[in-house]
Amino acid sequence: MRELVRAFIAEQELAEDRAPMWVGVSGGVDSMVLLDVLLELGHPCHVAHVDHGLRGSESDDDLAFVRDRCNEHGIPFRSERVDVQGLSSGTGISVQMAARQLRREWFMQLVREGPGIIALAHHQDDAVETMLVNLLRGSGSRGRAGISPRNGPVIRPLLAVGREDIVRYAEKYGVPYREDASNTDPKYLRNRVRHELIPFMEALRPGASRVLRRDVQFHRELVLAAAGNMERILEGIGTSEDGSRRIPFELILGSGTPTMVLHHLLRGKGFHPEHIADVLAALRNRATGSQFQEGELRVFVDREELVITVPPGVGSWTWNELDRIPQDAPLRMSVHDPKEFRPDASNLTVWLDADPFRGPLTLRPWQAGDRIRPLGMEGTKLVSDILIDAKVPRDRKETTFVLVSADDIVWVIGHVIDDRYRIQHGTRKVFRCEWTGP
Repeated sequence: MRELVRAFIAEQELAEDRAPMWVGVSGGVDSMVLLDVLLELGHPCHVAHVDHGLRGSESDDDLAFVRDRCNEHGIPFRSERVDVQGLSSGTGISVQMAARQLRREWFMQLVREGPGIIALAHHQDDAVETMLVNLLRGSGSRGRAGISPRNGPVIRPLLAVGREDIVRYAEKYGVPYREDASNTDPKYLRNRVRHELIPFMEALRPGASRVLRRDVQFHRELVLAAAGNMERILEGIGTSEDGSRRIPFELILGSGTPTMVLHHLLRGKGFHPEHIADVLAALRNRATGSQFQEGELRVFVDREELVITVPPGVGSWTWNELDRIPQDAPLRMSVHDPKEFRPDASNLTVWLDADPFRGPLTLRPWQAGDRIRPLGMEGTKLVSDILIDAKVPRDRKETTFVLVSADDIVWVIGHVIDDRYRIQHGTRKVFRCEWTGP
């Protein structure tokens, strides 16, 4: 199994050989085996344990178990207690969603401190369960792909193996672990899929679980192929200076795959599939003036175009590896030789010296107090003053984004770049950065 995981890490380019990383460890068999495998493969590991405060003394025992194991083997250890119930009751989101959100926020804080990646213990059977849960809830093509091997700094090395492989490994090498009673609680849909639906499917057709694992991989590759086709269909559809994106009706309706085009444009931004169907119906009926807003986006049916805008203050992305920008971020970054530099007529595309860049990188709306050293200036200037000087209307100011490298504002998108990141004599590598919006 170790060699399977090693090969999967290399094949998916999850991490360099023997690269240090955080490992999310709950104390269950999956995460304890993940930690053991990564250590055996030579990766210096730092353990991150989240106490969700949901299981009373059992949570305390989990924390003590993982901490003691790390202390025994000299493994750096960090833990954090999060208020899942408080977030759930305060926002109305489910307990599982609240736990996932708080856990991810802390993990992102850790990777900003370094090491810059964190390994989680999702495996093939988790991916199958996720696919089935998404199918039951209603999802697009990405939902059918289960779990991705990588999302930004989060990697999942055990997607190469199944739950039975993990349990056998623990038994063979004597890896201790704790059972979590909540994993069998039928009030959670995932548990019913795991303990009722999948065994029922296996009884209907022996070997169904193996087929489902293969289907997850197939759909994962299909999603990548579909995304490439969507980019070709939407090629040339840029972003207006006001941050909006305008797509002609005929481009969507004449694509042959209008539902997939709308899913590509909207689903990753929070739109529910049923609402995407409503948008498509409005396009077909030429229902000019129809408006839809959900999640991060506002959609308006104009006379001949679908207009997509970002409501004020929405959207933020952070990543640590400069060439690992999140797929759903409205920014494209590519590496070039300085000789390839060609000034772009659009102020939504810039070329920057790559050498001064430092992780983490962040793409976010500008904030009060943000400062940048505009091109050609010695000192810094408030971003708010730059927007005032440019006579940017109030509503459009709120949707202006900045690209941040460590603590530097590198680019006020659509306006100015930082003088320290300009291409100059001696520049060895450049980034071409294109804002794709909305």
